[in-house]
Amino acid sequence: MKLLVSSFERLAKAPGLRPDFRLQSFLTEVFPFETRPLGESVISLYNGANIGPDSYAGHLETGLIYPTVNNLKPYGLELGEVTFLEDATDANPRLEDDDLVLGRSGTVGISKAWDKGEVNRLVGKAVESVPSGYLIVVKLDAEKVRPRFAEYYLQTPRMRRYFDVFGVGKSQKNISQPDVLRIPFPVVATRVQDETLDRIRPIDDEVRALRGRVYDQAGVINQVFAEEFAFDVAEFARLSNRRVFSARLTALVGNVDLRCSPKFHRDAAHFVKEELYSRSKKRLKDYLSEDIVLGATIAPSDYDDAGETFYVAMSSIKSWSLDEEAAHTTSDAFAKRNAAKRVRKDDIIMARSGEGTIGKVAVMPDGIDGVHADFTMRIRVRPEDYQTPFAYYFFRSAYFQYLIEVEKKGLGNNTNIFPVQLREFPMLDADAGTQHRVVDAIGKKFAEQAVVKEQIAGKRQEIARLVEAALA
Repeated sequence: MKLLVSSFERLAKAPGLRPDFRLQSFLTEVFPFETRPLGESVISLYNGANIGPDSYAGHLETGLIYPTVNNLKPYGLELGEVTFLEDATDANPRLEDDDLVLGRSGTVGISKAWDKGEVNRLVGKAVESVPSGYLIVVKLDAEKVRPRFAEYYLQTPRMRRYFDVFGVGKSQKNISQPDVLRIPFPVVATRVQDETLDRIRPIDDEVRALRGRVYDQAGVINQVFAEEFAFDVAEFARLSNRRVFSARLTALVGNVDLRCSPKFHRDAAHFVKEELYSRSKKRLKDYLSEDIVLGATIAPSDYDDAGETFYVAMSSIKSWSLDEEAAHTTSDAFAKRNAAKRVRKDDIIMARSGEGTIGKVAVMPDGIDGVHADFTMRIRVRPEDYQTPFAYYFFRSAYFQYLIEVEKKGLGNNTNIFPVQLREFPMLDADAGTQHRVVDAIGKKFAEQAVVKEQIAGKRQEIARLVEAALA
């Protein structure tokens, strides 16, 4: 047990009048170097823009991206699944070189000194960037603090503790602008900062080389499926980026819902269906062990922090796996009332609503006790015909996700996909050996990526030690 004795005067002076042990313990720490508030070196700071899905470009790769906190990783930027915005989106300001970008929600404090050249290399072309609302952008006085040095300092273990303390919230942590301005920043001459950056540069070059070997998971999945089934990904990319095309009136009316939107009739959508149907005539309904089930609606009174049953909501599967820390628990009574909505091992849960989340899937792990939420669907495939991991990876593939993009219905952020639509989606008719081969290939590549990311993490630790040595 740790004991901390504090006075009422100290408690009253705490930021936000917080009396909790976490904050009070941190405030008693003595930094082994002189510090001043980061705000003394800040020219300006602002929260990013909250842009609605009406401005999203879907699968079109425009010249404008919308990076979020999910694109900032401990090993660097990951832009494989970055959101593209319509070029005409009216949102300013745009990110500039040396803007210090910090996560203010979720992964609080994760930071990056923006480098447009690096961004262009990762995206594969020149783009402008509009930061999302869950990011804080800090413009520093470079005569006092080098932005790159600030990035490295904010990733040191000491500062990770700071963000853990000042990131507050019950289910999703957030940090405020005043707490960013109060960051205790070392008083260190720019000469020392530059010398430290010079020592870091060779390690940073190694990190950059390693980063060239890192692919986002979607990229790995798409590569394996393309190789195994000879998908014409180049043609798909070309058609996906076509902005103008034509269609006959007979094509517009040749669907159950009489849907006339350009999105629904995109050339790329027809191409994806032709690619899949040329390899198989089977549909998802041909492989289901039971009908697709919608989840259960929950009332606030049904939550129970002491409960043992997880409520598997969209927010708990947005990272493509079940995040138990993000999932609330329910009362026993709620779980019993919704026995038909329970999940079990190898169930695939798919988000069926909301831009940025719709279509995301997660496989339920062994030993899970949960009820899935009303804006999710439970999919059970017949194991004798379809391996769950193979179905899961195919659901994550670019082709399947593109079909969700064009088939979903609704306006703005209120888009939905329904079981009656999903049942008719084409599925690859692969034998057991092919399924095993695909799953094993993806697993092997994921393992290789994990090793590279561990190597990058080790290099980042070397950098942190150099920064700390400069402050001694």
